[in-house]
This record gives sequence, structure tokens and C-alpha cells, in this order.
Amino acid sequence: MNLYYHCFEERNDMKDPKLRRRLFWNSLRRQMDKWHRPIPDALTLERLCQDCEKKENSEFFIYNDHGKPSFQLKDLIDISFSISHAGRSWACVFHTGPVGMDLEEPAERELSGKRMNGIAARFFSREEQDFLAQLDGYDGKEGASRAQTEGFFRIWTMKEAYIKYTGKGIAEGLETFSVVGSGRPPVAFAVGEVNADAIYAVCTPKEEKVEKEGVDLI
Repeated sequence: MNLYYHCFEERNDMKDPKLRRRLFWNSLRRQMDKWHRPIPDALTLERLCQDCEKKENSEFFIYNDHGKPSFQLKDLIDISFSISHAGRSWACVFHTGPVGMDLEEPAERELSGKRMNGIAARFFSREEQDFLAQLDGYDGKEGASRAQTEGFFRIWTMKEAYIKYTGKGIAEGLETFSVVGSGRPPVAFAVGEVNADAIYAVCTPKEEKVEKEGVDLI
């Protein structure tokens, strides 16, 4: 499975829907080529990418009750996708089955140990909270060790990827499941770094190797 990514030079560029559509367009074209499937013509791709931003049923997309989209275009009917962005980083994955992906830039959040502890108490399961408490340098107060920061964001991205995978979003209840220990759902996670600033987690039905591929705006 390929993870397509891009890092904007300016953070404000991420707010431009035309640029995000261009990245989605270029990523989709590459994926269709890898799968040896017909690539939609330029006009269809443009309309498809515009619909991708609307978050409502359209000629090309249909959304379930929880807002998860899927293609209903003839040659793309079996394709699921997941898009995420944080800070200056953008990423997208496509899959022929369910898929969910989350991307975070930990440094951008600038969370203190106390703030992480508060978020964990509200949104993490007991097992996940216990996992964080065992990390080196964890004190649940102002200071945040590197191990705590990495552990926190690994859990967070995996949980976000899972609720995107199920399509239920936050209605799933982040604290109702665990991505560590015995409470882990019967799915596979792939985690890694997109670049020096961003980390990702991808959730799929079974274990798959994720290959990163940079995509540009041209």
C-alpha cells in the first residue's frame, strides 16, 4: 500500500482547497497507474476532487451515516481512501478494502506533560493510560519526556486511524477501545514517519507494508 505525502513550504498553503485537490488528484492518478486501472480524464478528476471537499453525497461520492466517503464512480467503485493533514504535512492512502489513516506533527501541538495527561484521562482507555505511565520520564505534570510525547502521539494517531477505518468517527468513543494490550481491536496498524516533523498511523484489515511516496503540485 502506498502513502502519498506532501510538505508545504508555508503552513497557510494547507488552507487552499485548490492545492489540496491537486494533491488528491495527483495521488489518485499515481495509484490508478500502479493498480493498472483506467485513469479518469482530467475533467472527471477535477470534478471528483471538488466533490471530495464538499463532504456530501454527489455524482462521485457517497457518505455513510457517520460521514465516511467511498467512490461510486464506475471504475473506482471498490476504492476506499483516507486523507489527513497537520501543520505543513498532507497525506493520503487508497485501498481496495477499509482503510483509515491519521497524520500528526507532535512539535506543532506543543503539549505539556500535564496537558497530555488530561487528554489521555478523557480519551484514552485505562490500558493506554497505564502504558503511558510506564514510559521513561513520565510524571503527568508540566514536563514531557521524549518517550512520553512519542508514546502519546503514537496512541493518538492509531486511535484516529481506527475510527476512520470503521467510519464511525468520534461517535465510536475514543475511550471505548484500546490500541495497546488486550483491548486492541482485530485489525492491523502500520506506524511510521512521513518526514522529520510528522508521524502517521494506517489501519487496515490485515498487516500490510506501507511505502511512502512524495507527491508534488505539478
